[in-house]
Formats: sequence, C-alpha cells, structure tokens
Amino acid sequence: MKYLYNYIFKKHHEIMQKILNFHTSIKNEKLSYFLLILIAFFIPFPRPIVPPLIILWFLISIFQFSYDNFTKKNHKILFFALISYFLYAGISILWSSNPINSSKELISILSFIIFPIGFVFSSDFNNKTQKNTLKSFIIGTLISFLIQFSIATYHAFILKAPFPIICVHCNTLLSFYFYTELSNFVHPSYASMFNLFSIVSILYLVLEEKENKKWFILVPFFLITIYMYSSKAGFLTLLLLSFIYLIYFIIKERKIKLGILGLGLFFIFSIFFYRSERVQMLLKERKINISKSENDHKTDNRIILWQTHFEIIKENFFFGTGIGDYNAEIIKKYEKNQFQDGLKNRLNAHNQYLYIFAILGIIGFLIFISILGISFYYSISEKNLIGFAFLFINSINFLFESMLERQHGISFFILFLSILFINNKKEEPKLNY
Repeated sequence: MKYLYNYIFKKHHEIMQKILNFHTSIKNEKLSYFLLILIAFFIPFPRPIVPPLIILWFLISIFQFSYDNFTKKNHKILFFALISYFLYAGISILWSSNPINSSKELISILSFIIFPIGFVFSSDFNNKTQKNTLKSFIIGTLISFLIQFSIATYHAFILKAPFPIICVHCNTLLSFYFYTELSNFVHPSYASMFNLFSIVSILYLVLEEKENKKWFILVPFFLITIYMYSSKAGFLTLLLLSFIYLIYFIIKERKIKLGILGLGLFFIFSIFFYRSERVQMLLKERKINISKSENDHKTDNRIILWQTHFEIIKENFFFGTGIGDYNAEIIKKYEKNQFQDGLKNRLNAHNQYLYIFAILGIIGFLIFISILGISFYYSISEKNLIGFAFLFINSINFLFESMLERQHGISFFILFLSILFINNKKEEPKLNY
C-alpha cells in the first residue's frame, strides 16, 4: 500500500509539473509574440522605445529555448553568418586602443545576435505570426507618419516658425511638409525605406497571403509619403523595385499585353516623377554641390566622405580600424583634409559597405557581404519575393547611407531578415493568437 501511495503521489507530481510547465510555456509564448508585435510597430518611432522591448523579448524567449527548435530551423548558414559578424566585431576590440568605446559600439549591434538566437532556439513562429508582425509594422509606419504630419502642421500654422531654407522655389507653408522638416522621428532615408517596405508588405499580404484587399488603399498613401520624405535613395529604390516587380509579373503571369501596359505607365510615371518640382530641386542642389570648387576640390559631401573612407580602408585593409577607433580615425582624416562640414556634423561614411570595410577590414566586409549573398540566394531559389524585395531595398539604401550605424536601421534589418529567412514557418501553428 505504501509503494502504491508513493507511486500515485509521484505520478500526480509529474502530471502537475507538466501542466504547470505547459501553462508557463503558453504564457511565455504569448508574451514573446505580443512583444514582437510591439517591436515591429515601434521601429518607425523615436529610438528610446525599441531597445528595451528587444531586450525584454529576448529574456522572455530564453524560457522557450530548446536544441530541438534549433534542429527544425531552416537557413542555419545565415544564422552562423550573422553570429560570425558579431563575434568578429567583438574580436576587433583586441586591436582597439579604446576598449571602452569599443564595448559601447558592440552593444549597439547586439541585435545581430539577439534576433537570430531568439528565433532559432525558441518555439517556432507560425505563418500567422509573420503576417501579423508585418501588419503591425505597416500600421506603425502609418501612425508614425500621421503624428509627424500633425507636428509639421502645428509648426506651420500654430508656431509659424521661420521658413527653413530648403528650396528657394518652395512655398513657405509647404516646406514644413518635406524632408527633415517633416521627418521628426528618424532621418528621411530611414522613413522612406520603412514606407517602401510597407508597400512591399501590403503586396505580399494581399497577393500571396490573400489578405483583405482593403490594404491596397494604403499603397497610394505610402507613395505620397515617400515623395514627401524626399529621400533621393528612396526615389531611386522605388523606381528600380517597381520595374523589377513589373518584369516579375510579366514573366510569372505571362500576361504580355498587360505587362507592356504596366511598363508604359511605369515610364510615364517615371518621367512625371523626374520632372516634378521636388525632384528637380534635389537634382539641382546636387549638381550645384558637385560643380562647386574650393582649392580645386569638389565639395559634394558624399564624394569627400567616400574618398576619405577609401583612404582609411587603404591604410587598414586587412583588419580595419576596429569598432572602437573608427570615430577617432575619421576625425583625424577630416582635420587633415580640412573637411569642416565633416568635423562640425560628425558625418559618417554615408555608405554602409565602406563603413564596414573601414572598421572591420576585408574579413569583416566579406562576412557582411556573405550575409547579403546567402539571403539573396535563398530568396531567389525559394521564390521568396518579399524577402528579395526587403534585401533589395536595404542593399540600395546601404549605398547612400550607413543604415546599420543607428538603432533604427539595425533593428529593422535584423528583425525582418530573421523573420523572413531564419524563421521556419512551414510547420503548423502551435498556438492560436
């Protein structure tokens, strides 16, 4: 009787423990899900909001970690490439003369391991979670713009602030609704990138995932916002990606006549876009800047910045400056070249590829390029159109801005890279949210 009692007690304890563990697992999974939705929503908002949410999401995800989850994941090569990039950046502290600053810079790129590890070892996220994350990002981008539009309206009509010298041909009132006067939360290049990816996400949700076609209503809205943010990189990426989508549609659907009509409308839109006052103003400013001369040197900031970084790369080709010494090295170059604008505004490379090459040398650069190359290979081989579009948007913007030097760019890039490639969505969902 005693043995029977002990046996029953033991079994009861095991069952209750399993129930408790299952209940805790469900609670943790739901909490990590809602935190992920919040992270996606707040990416277009000011910086202080997202980092604490990322850390909290990771800490909650730890309770779901399992090696079994890791074995079920796809694209482990990409996972190891991301981890390698972070580890190599950490190793660069060894040849840095400023380890404290290096540690701060390393913390700023923690997302390179937080998101991949969080996704690859925790419970599988299903297709519905992916769609809801994209929807949350779209809504966050929309609300972010509406708030910034309201702020611009307040400045224009209530404060009646002095007219910012953006364009001598612009109307005083309208100037508050363009470029940096409008984009209060993030740089216009980031804002344009977020709005363009929102368009891509809508096309994916409606055309591939068969979501409600009412989402299409937001596409013209986001196109207008891209125009208002007036990022030259945003304009270029929009036109190139639109052309790629049209070609893909013609090849996939085999609707030649409709495709030709679409291409015709695309070129008409491109001409109209090119001839618009805002675009012509931006091109005129760029032409004036490039043609200016001071001591027989071109004064366009990006050209000087790129030339300066080529000098740093040449001097630190194999190992780079290290993440801790980059700022000191670039200041020295600005002082040597008497680049006052660079000194005054602490300008970065305005090119992600040059920036990474400068701080991590050829090894770090090749690791980063491998991350993009592996992801592009997966997107093409698996016909992952939204994944390809996401990579294309980032890759083009990397040419003109150091997107991963700021938290907004890092969070955006690594979060959706992990969701679209590392995350395994083939299995049936475990939970209904």
